[in-house]
Amino acid sequence: MAGVVRNEGASFINLVVKNPDNITVDQFKFGIKMADLEYHNIDIENVTAFYLQNVNTSSSQALRWAISDFVGDLTLKCPTYLFAKQFAITVKEWQRVYFYELLYGSKRFSQIIGCDEKTEGICHAEDIPFVFGLPYIYEKDYEPEDMFFSREVMKMWTKFAKDGHQDQEWPQLLNNDGVDGVPLVKGLDPTNMTLVLSDPFHRTCDGIWSTYFL
Repeated sequence: MAGVVRNEGASFINLVVKNPDNITVDQFKFGIKMADLEYHNIDIENVTAFYLQNVNTSSSQALRWAISDFVGDLTLKCPTYLFAKQFAITVKEWQRVYFYELLYGSKRFSQIIGCDEKTEGICHAEDIPFVFGLPYIYEKDYEPEDMFFSREVMKMWTKFAKDGHQDQEWPQLLNNDGVDGVPLVKGLDPTNMTLVLSDPFHRTCDGIWSTYFL
């Protein structure tokens, strides 16, 4: 079982951009070049064009979301997802692989880690309070919805730890359709506990980044 949060890169964009709150197009492009110094062989031109498509380049906030997506896809989302997918292909006949994307964050935990949901989204590590039951340890700090969600998440994690299965509302990453099947990802959101995302990384991890990582 593996997973990511919706906005993995939000907490790390300062590694490639000095002033994320007032980012410009030139700084955006420079940030991708900076990332290439560490990760090497990024197709800078195509990647820049991909993450700037349909972006209001006169808006610093829009550029912040775009650079956050880039950093998250490169450093966490795509490596995690593509590893899980390749593993699922390899062990298809005798193991089960499940994948999730966290779409909800606790206001209290967001404050603790310094994540502003309005400008940054659901940041890295925001699954921690739900997996480890923090809303039940610090009840006064969390909302009733956080407690409900944490209980459901702990049930899922515990079930997988016990028998290696999830229920029918959480299908396997590659389900029963083999290598050519559409990847299915559990969307973790207390407002819709049956949510399943169909091929959510088609354009990113299985698209622009597929040849880079594989």
